[in-house]
Amino acid sequence: ANSMYRTPTSASHNIELNDNRIVSLEPLKNSQFLQNLNHQTFNLQNNNIKNLNGLQGLNKVNTLNLNQNQINDISHIAEFTSGEQVNILDLRNNQIETIPAGVFDSFQPAYVKLQDNPITDWTGITSNTSMTHFYCSTDMGSQLSLLPQMTNTAVFEMSQQHTNTQLPDMTGSHVAHFTY
Repeated sequence: ANSMYRTPTSASHNIELNDNRIVSLEPLKNSQFLQNLNHQTFNLQNNNIKNLNGLQGLNKVNTLNLNQNQINDISHIAEFTSGEQVNILDLRNNQIETIPAGVFDSFQPAYVKLQDNPITDWTGITSNTSMTHFYCSTDMGSQLSLLPQMTNTAVFEMSQQHTNTQLPDMTGSHVAHFTY
């Protein structure tokens, strides 16, 4: 039988859907397309995506690039399961204001990139216990006190921290690199 589309079974490939006018990912929700992915990068950069609803069922993607969209709601991450494997989650340059509590309870990327978002509530960042690399360029203010709870995070890249808040004691953590 002829098939117009066959998902590769062995080699890693990139899916490039960047620089389009994609607004919603809902048509992809739990689709065969997402479930059969086995790719290096799923690039959705520079679109007009507002939330992550529709990525439920995503499977085996090393890098999920959502940089430069209009994302203001990441609460749908809480609906992702542990089977949805993403190593690098790139949410830079969006409109995210809140990292909801428990948002990373099941979905646990090792690298989380949140630079250039107007985040004021970081509460949910501590629910990602597998995160090894944390990147942000938004002033965390008094919420820097959450950092010691990120015990497995080895790399913190935290530019543009404008507060006079003292860094918390990171004794007991696995910090190998800290840029402040």
